[in-house]
Amino acid sequence: MNIKKLLLVSAFFPPSVGGPATFVSHIGHEFIQQGYQVAYAHLEPYKKISIFKQRLFFLRDLWKEMRGVDLVVICDTWSVLIPAVFVCLLRRQKYVVRIGGDFLWETHISRTKEHKKLSMFYRSMPKFTFKERVIYHLTCFSLKYAQAIIFNTAWQRNIWEYPYFLEKQKVFVVENALVTGLTKYAWNPSIQRVIRCPVRASEFKNTRGLKKVWDTLSQKYPNAVLSFEYIHPEERSKILSETYCVIQLSVSDVAPNLICEAIASGCPFICTEDTGIKTLVPDYVGIYIETKDEHVIQEVLEKILDVDFHNKQVQKIADFKVTRTYAVLAQEYRDIWKML
Repeated sequence: MNIKKLLLVSAFFPPSVGGPATFVSHIGHEFIQQGYQVAYAHLEPYKKISIFKQRLFFLRDLWKEMRGVDLVVICDTWSVLIPAVFVCLLRRQKYVVRIGGDFLWETHISRTKEHKKLSMFYRSMPKFTFKERVIYHLTCFSLKYAQAIIFNTAWQRNIWEYPYFLEKQKVFVVENALVTGLTKYAWNPSIQRVIRCPVRASEFKNTRGLKKVWDTLSQKYPNAVLSFEYIHPEERSKILSETYCVIQLSVSDVAPNLICEAIASGCPFICTEDTGIKTLVPDYVGIYIETKDEHVIQEVLEKILDVDFHNKQVQKIADFKVTRTYAVLAQEYRDIWKML
C-alpha cells in the first residue's frame, strides 16, 4: 500500500496527560521524520463545550481533515473510534485501529464497582446493560472493517482475539516506546519522599483503595507524601527523576505509560500485576502486586519506604537497559503499512 499522508485520530493530545496523548504526539513526529505528511484530529479543541456539540464539531473537522489522506490511524477504543470509523466508511477510506485499552471493561467497572481483572473479564462474559451491549457490538463492527488492528501488548491481543472475532492475519503487536537512562535519577535523602500517582480519576485506577491505605500509613510516615497531582508533559522527566517512587495500582492496566516514564527517569515503581507491560519490563525490574488486597498494598508501601529497600530498587532499574525509541515504533508501523 502506497502511503504518503496519514491522519492520526485520538481522543487526547498534549497538553492532556496519558498514554494516547503521548503516543500520538511522539509517533506523529517520527512519521514526519520518515517523510510522511501527518495530520491530526482529536477532541482537545472541543473539551469546554457540551458532548453533543463536541462530537458534532469533531465529525465536521474530521471530514475536512480526511481529504487527501491515504490511511487513517485511529488510536482509541471508543470515543473517537466510532465517529472516525463512520466517516471512514462513508468516504471509503482505509483505516487501522491502534488498541491500548478497553473501554467496555472500564465502563462495566465504573458502573458495577466490581474490580474484575481485564485478564478474566471475557472468560465469563458478565451481564451487560443495553449501553454496554452497544459498545461491544459497535467495537466488533469497527474492527471488522479495519485494514489492520494493532495492539501495544500481546497480552491484550490474546484477551481480545476470541471475544472480538479477530482475523489473525490483520492483527499485529507494536509495543510501547521505552528508553532507559534518559534522565539521571536525582532523589536523595535531602529531598522529601514523594510517592506519585498522577492518574486520571477512574474507578479502574483504584485510587480509593490507595487513599484508604495511605490514610493509615501517613501517621506512621509523616515525612512521606502521596501525591495525585497532574504533571505537565514537559516537566515529567525532571519531576519523576526526583520522585521517591511511582505507584499505579489499577485493577488492570494494559501498558501504563507512566511506568515507562518512571523507568526512563530511574524512578522505582509499584504496578498492578495484571498488565501486559511485563514482556517489556520484566518482574525483576520493579514491583508488581495484587491490587485488590489492601494488606498487600500496605506491605509493599512500607517496604518501599525503607530507604535500603528503595535503593535496591533504584539499582535494579539502573541495571535494566532498553532502547526502544519512537523511531523504532514508527519503522515497525511502516513495515505493517507495506503488508496492507
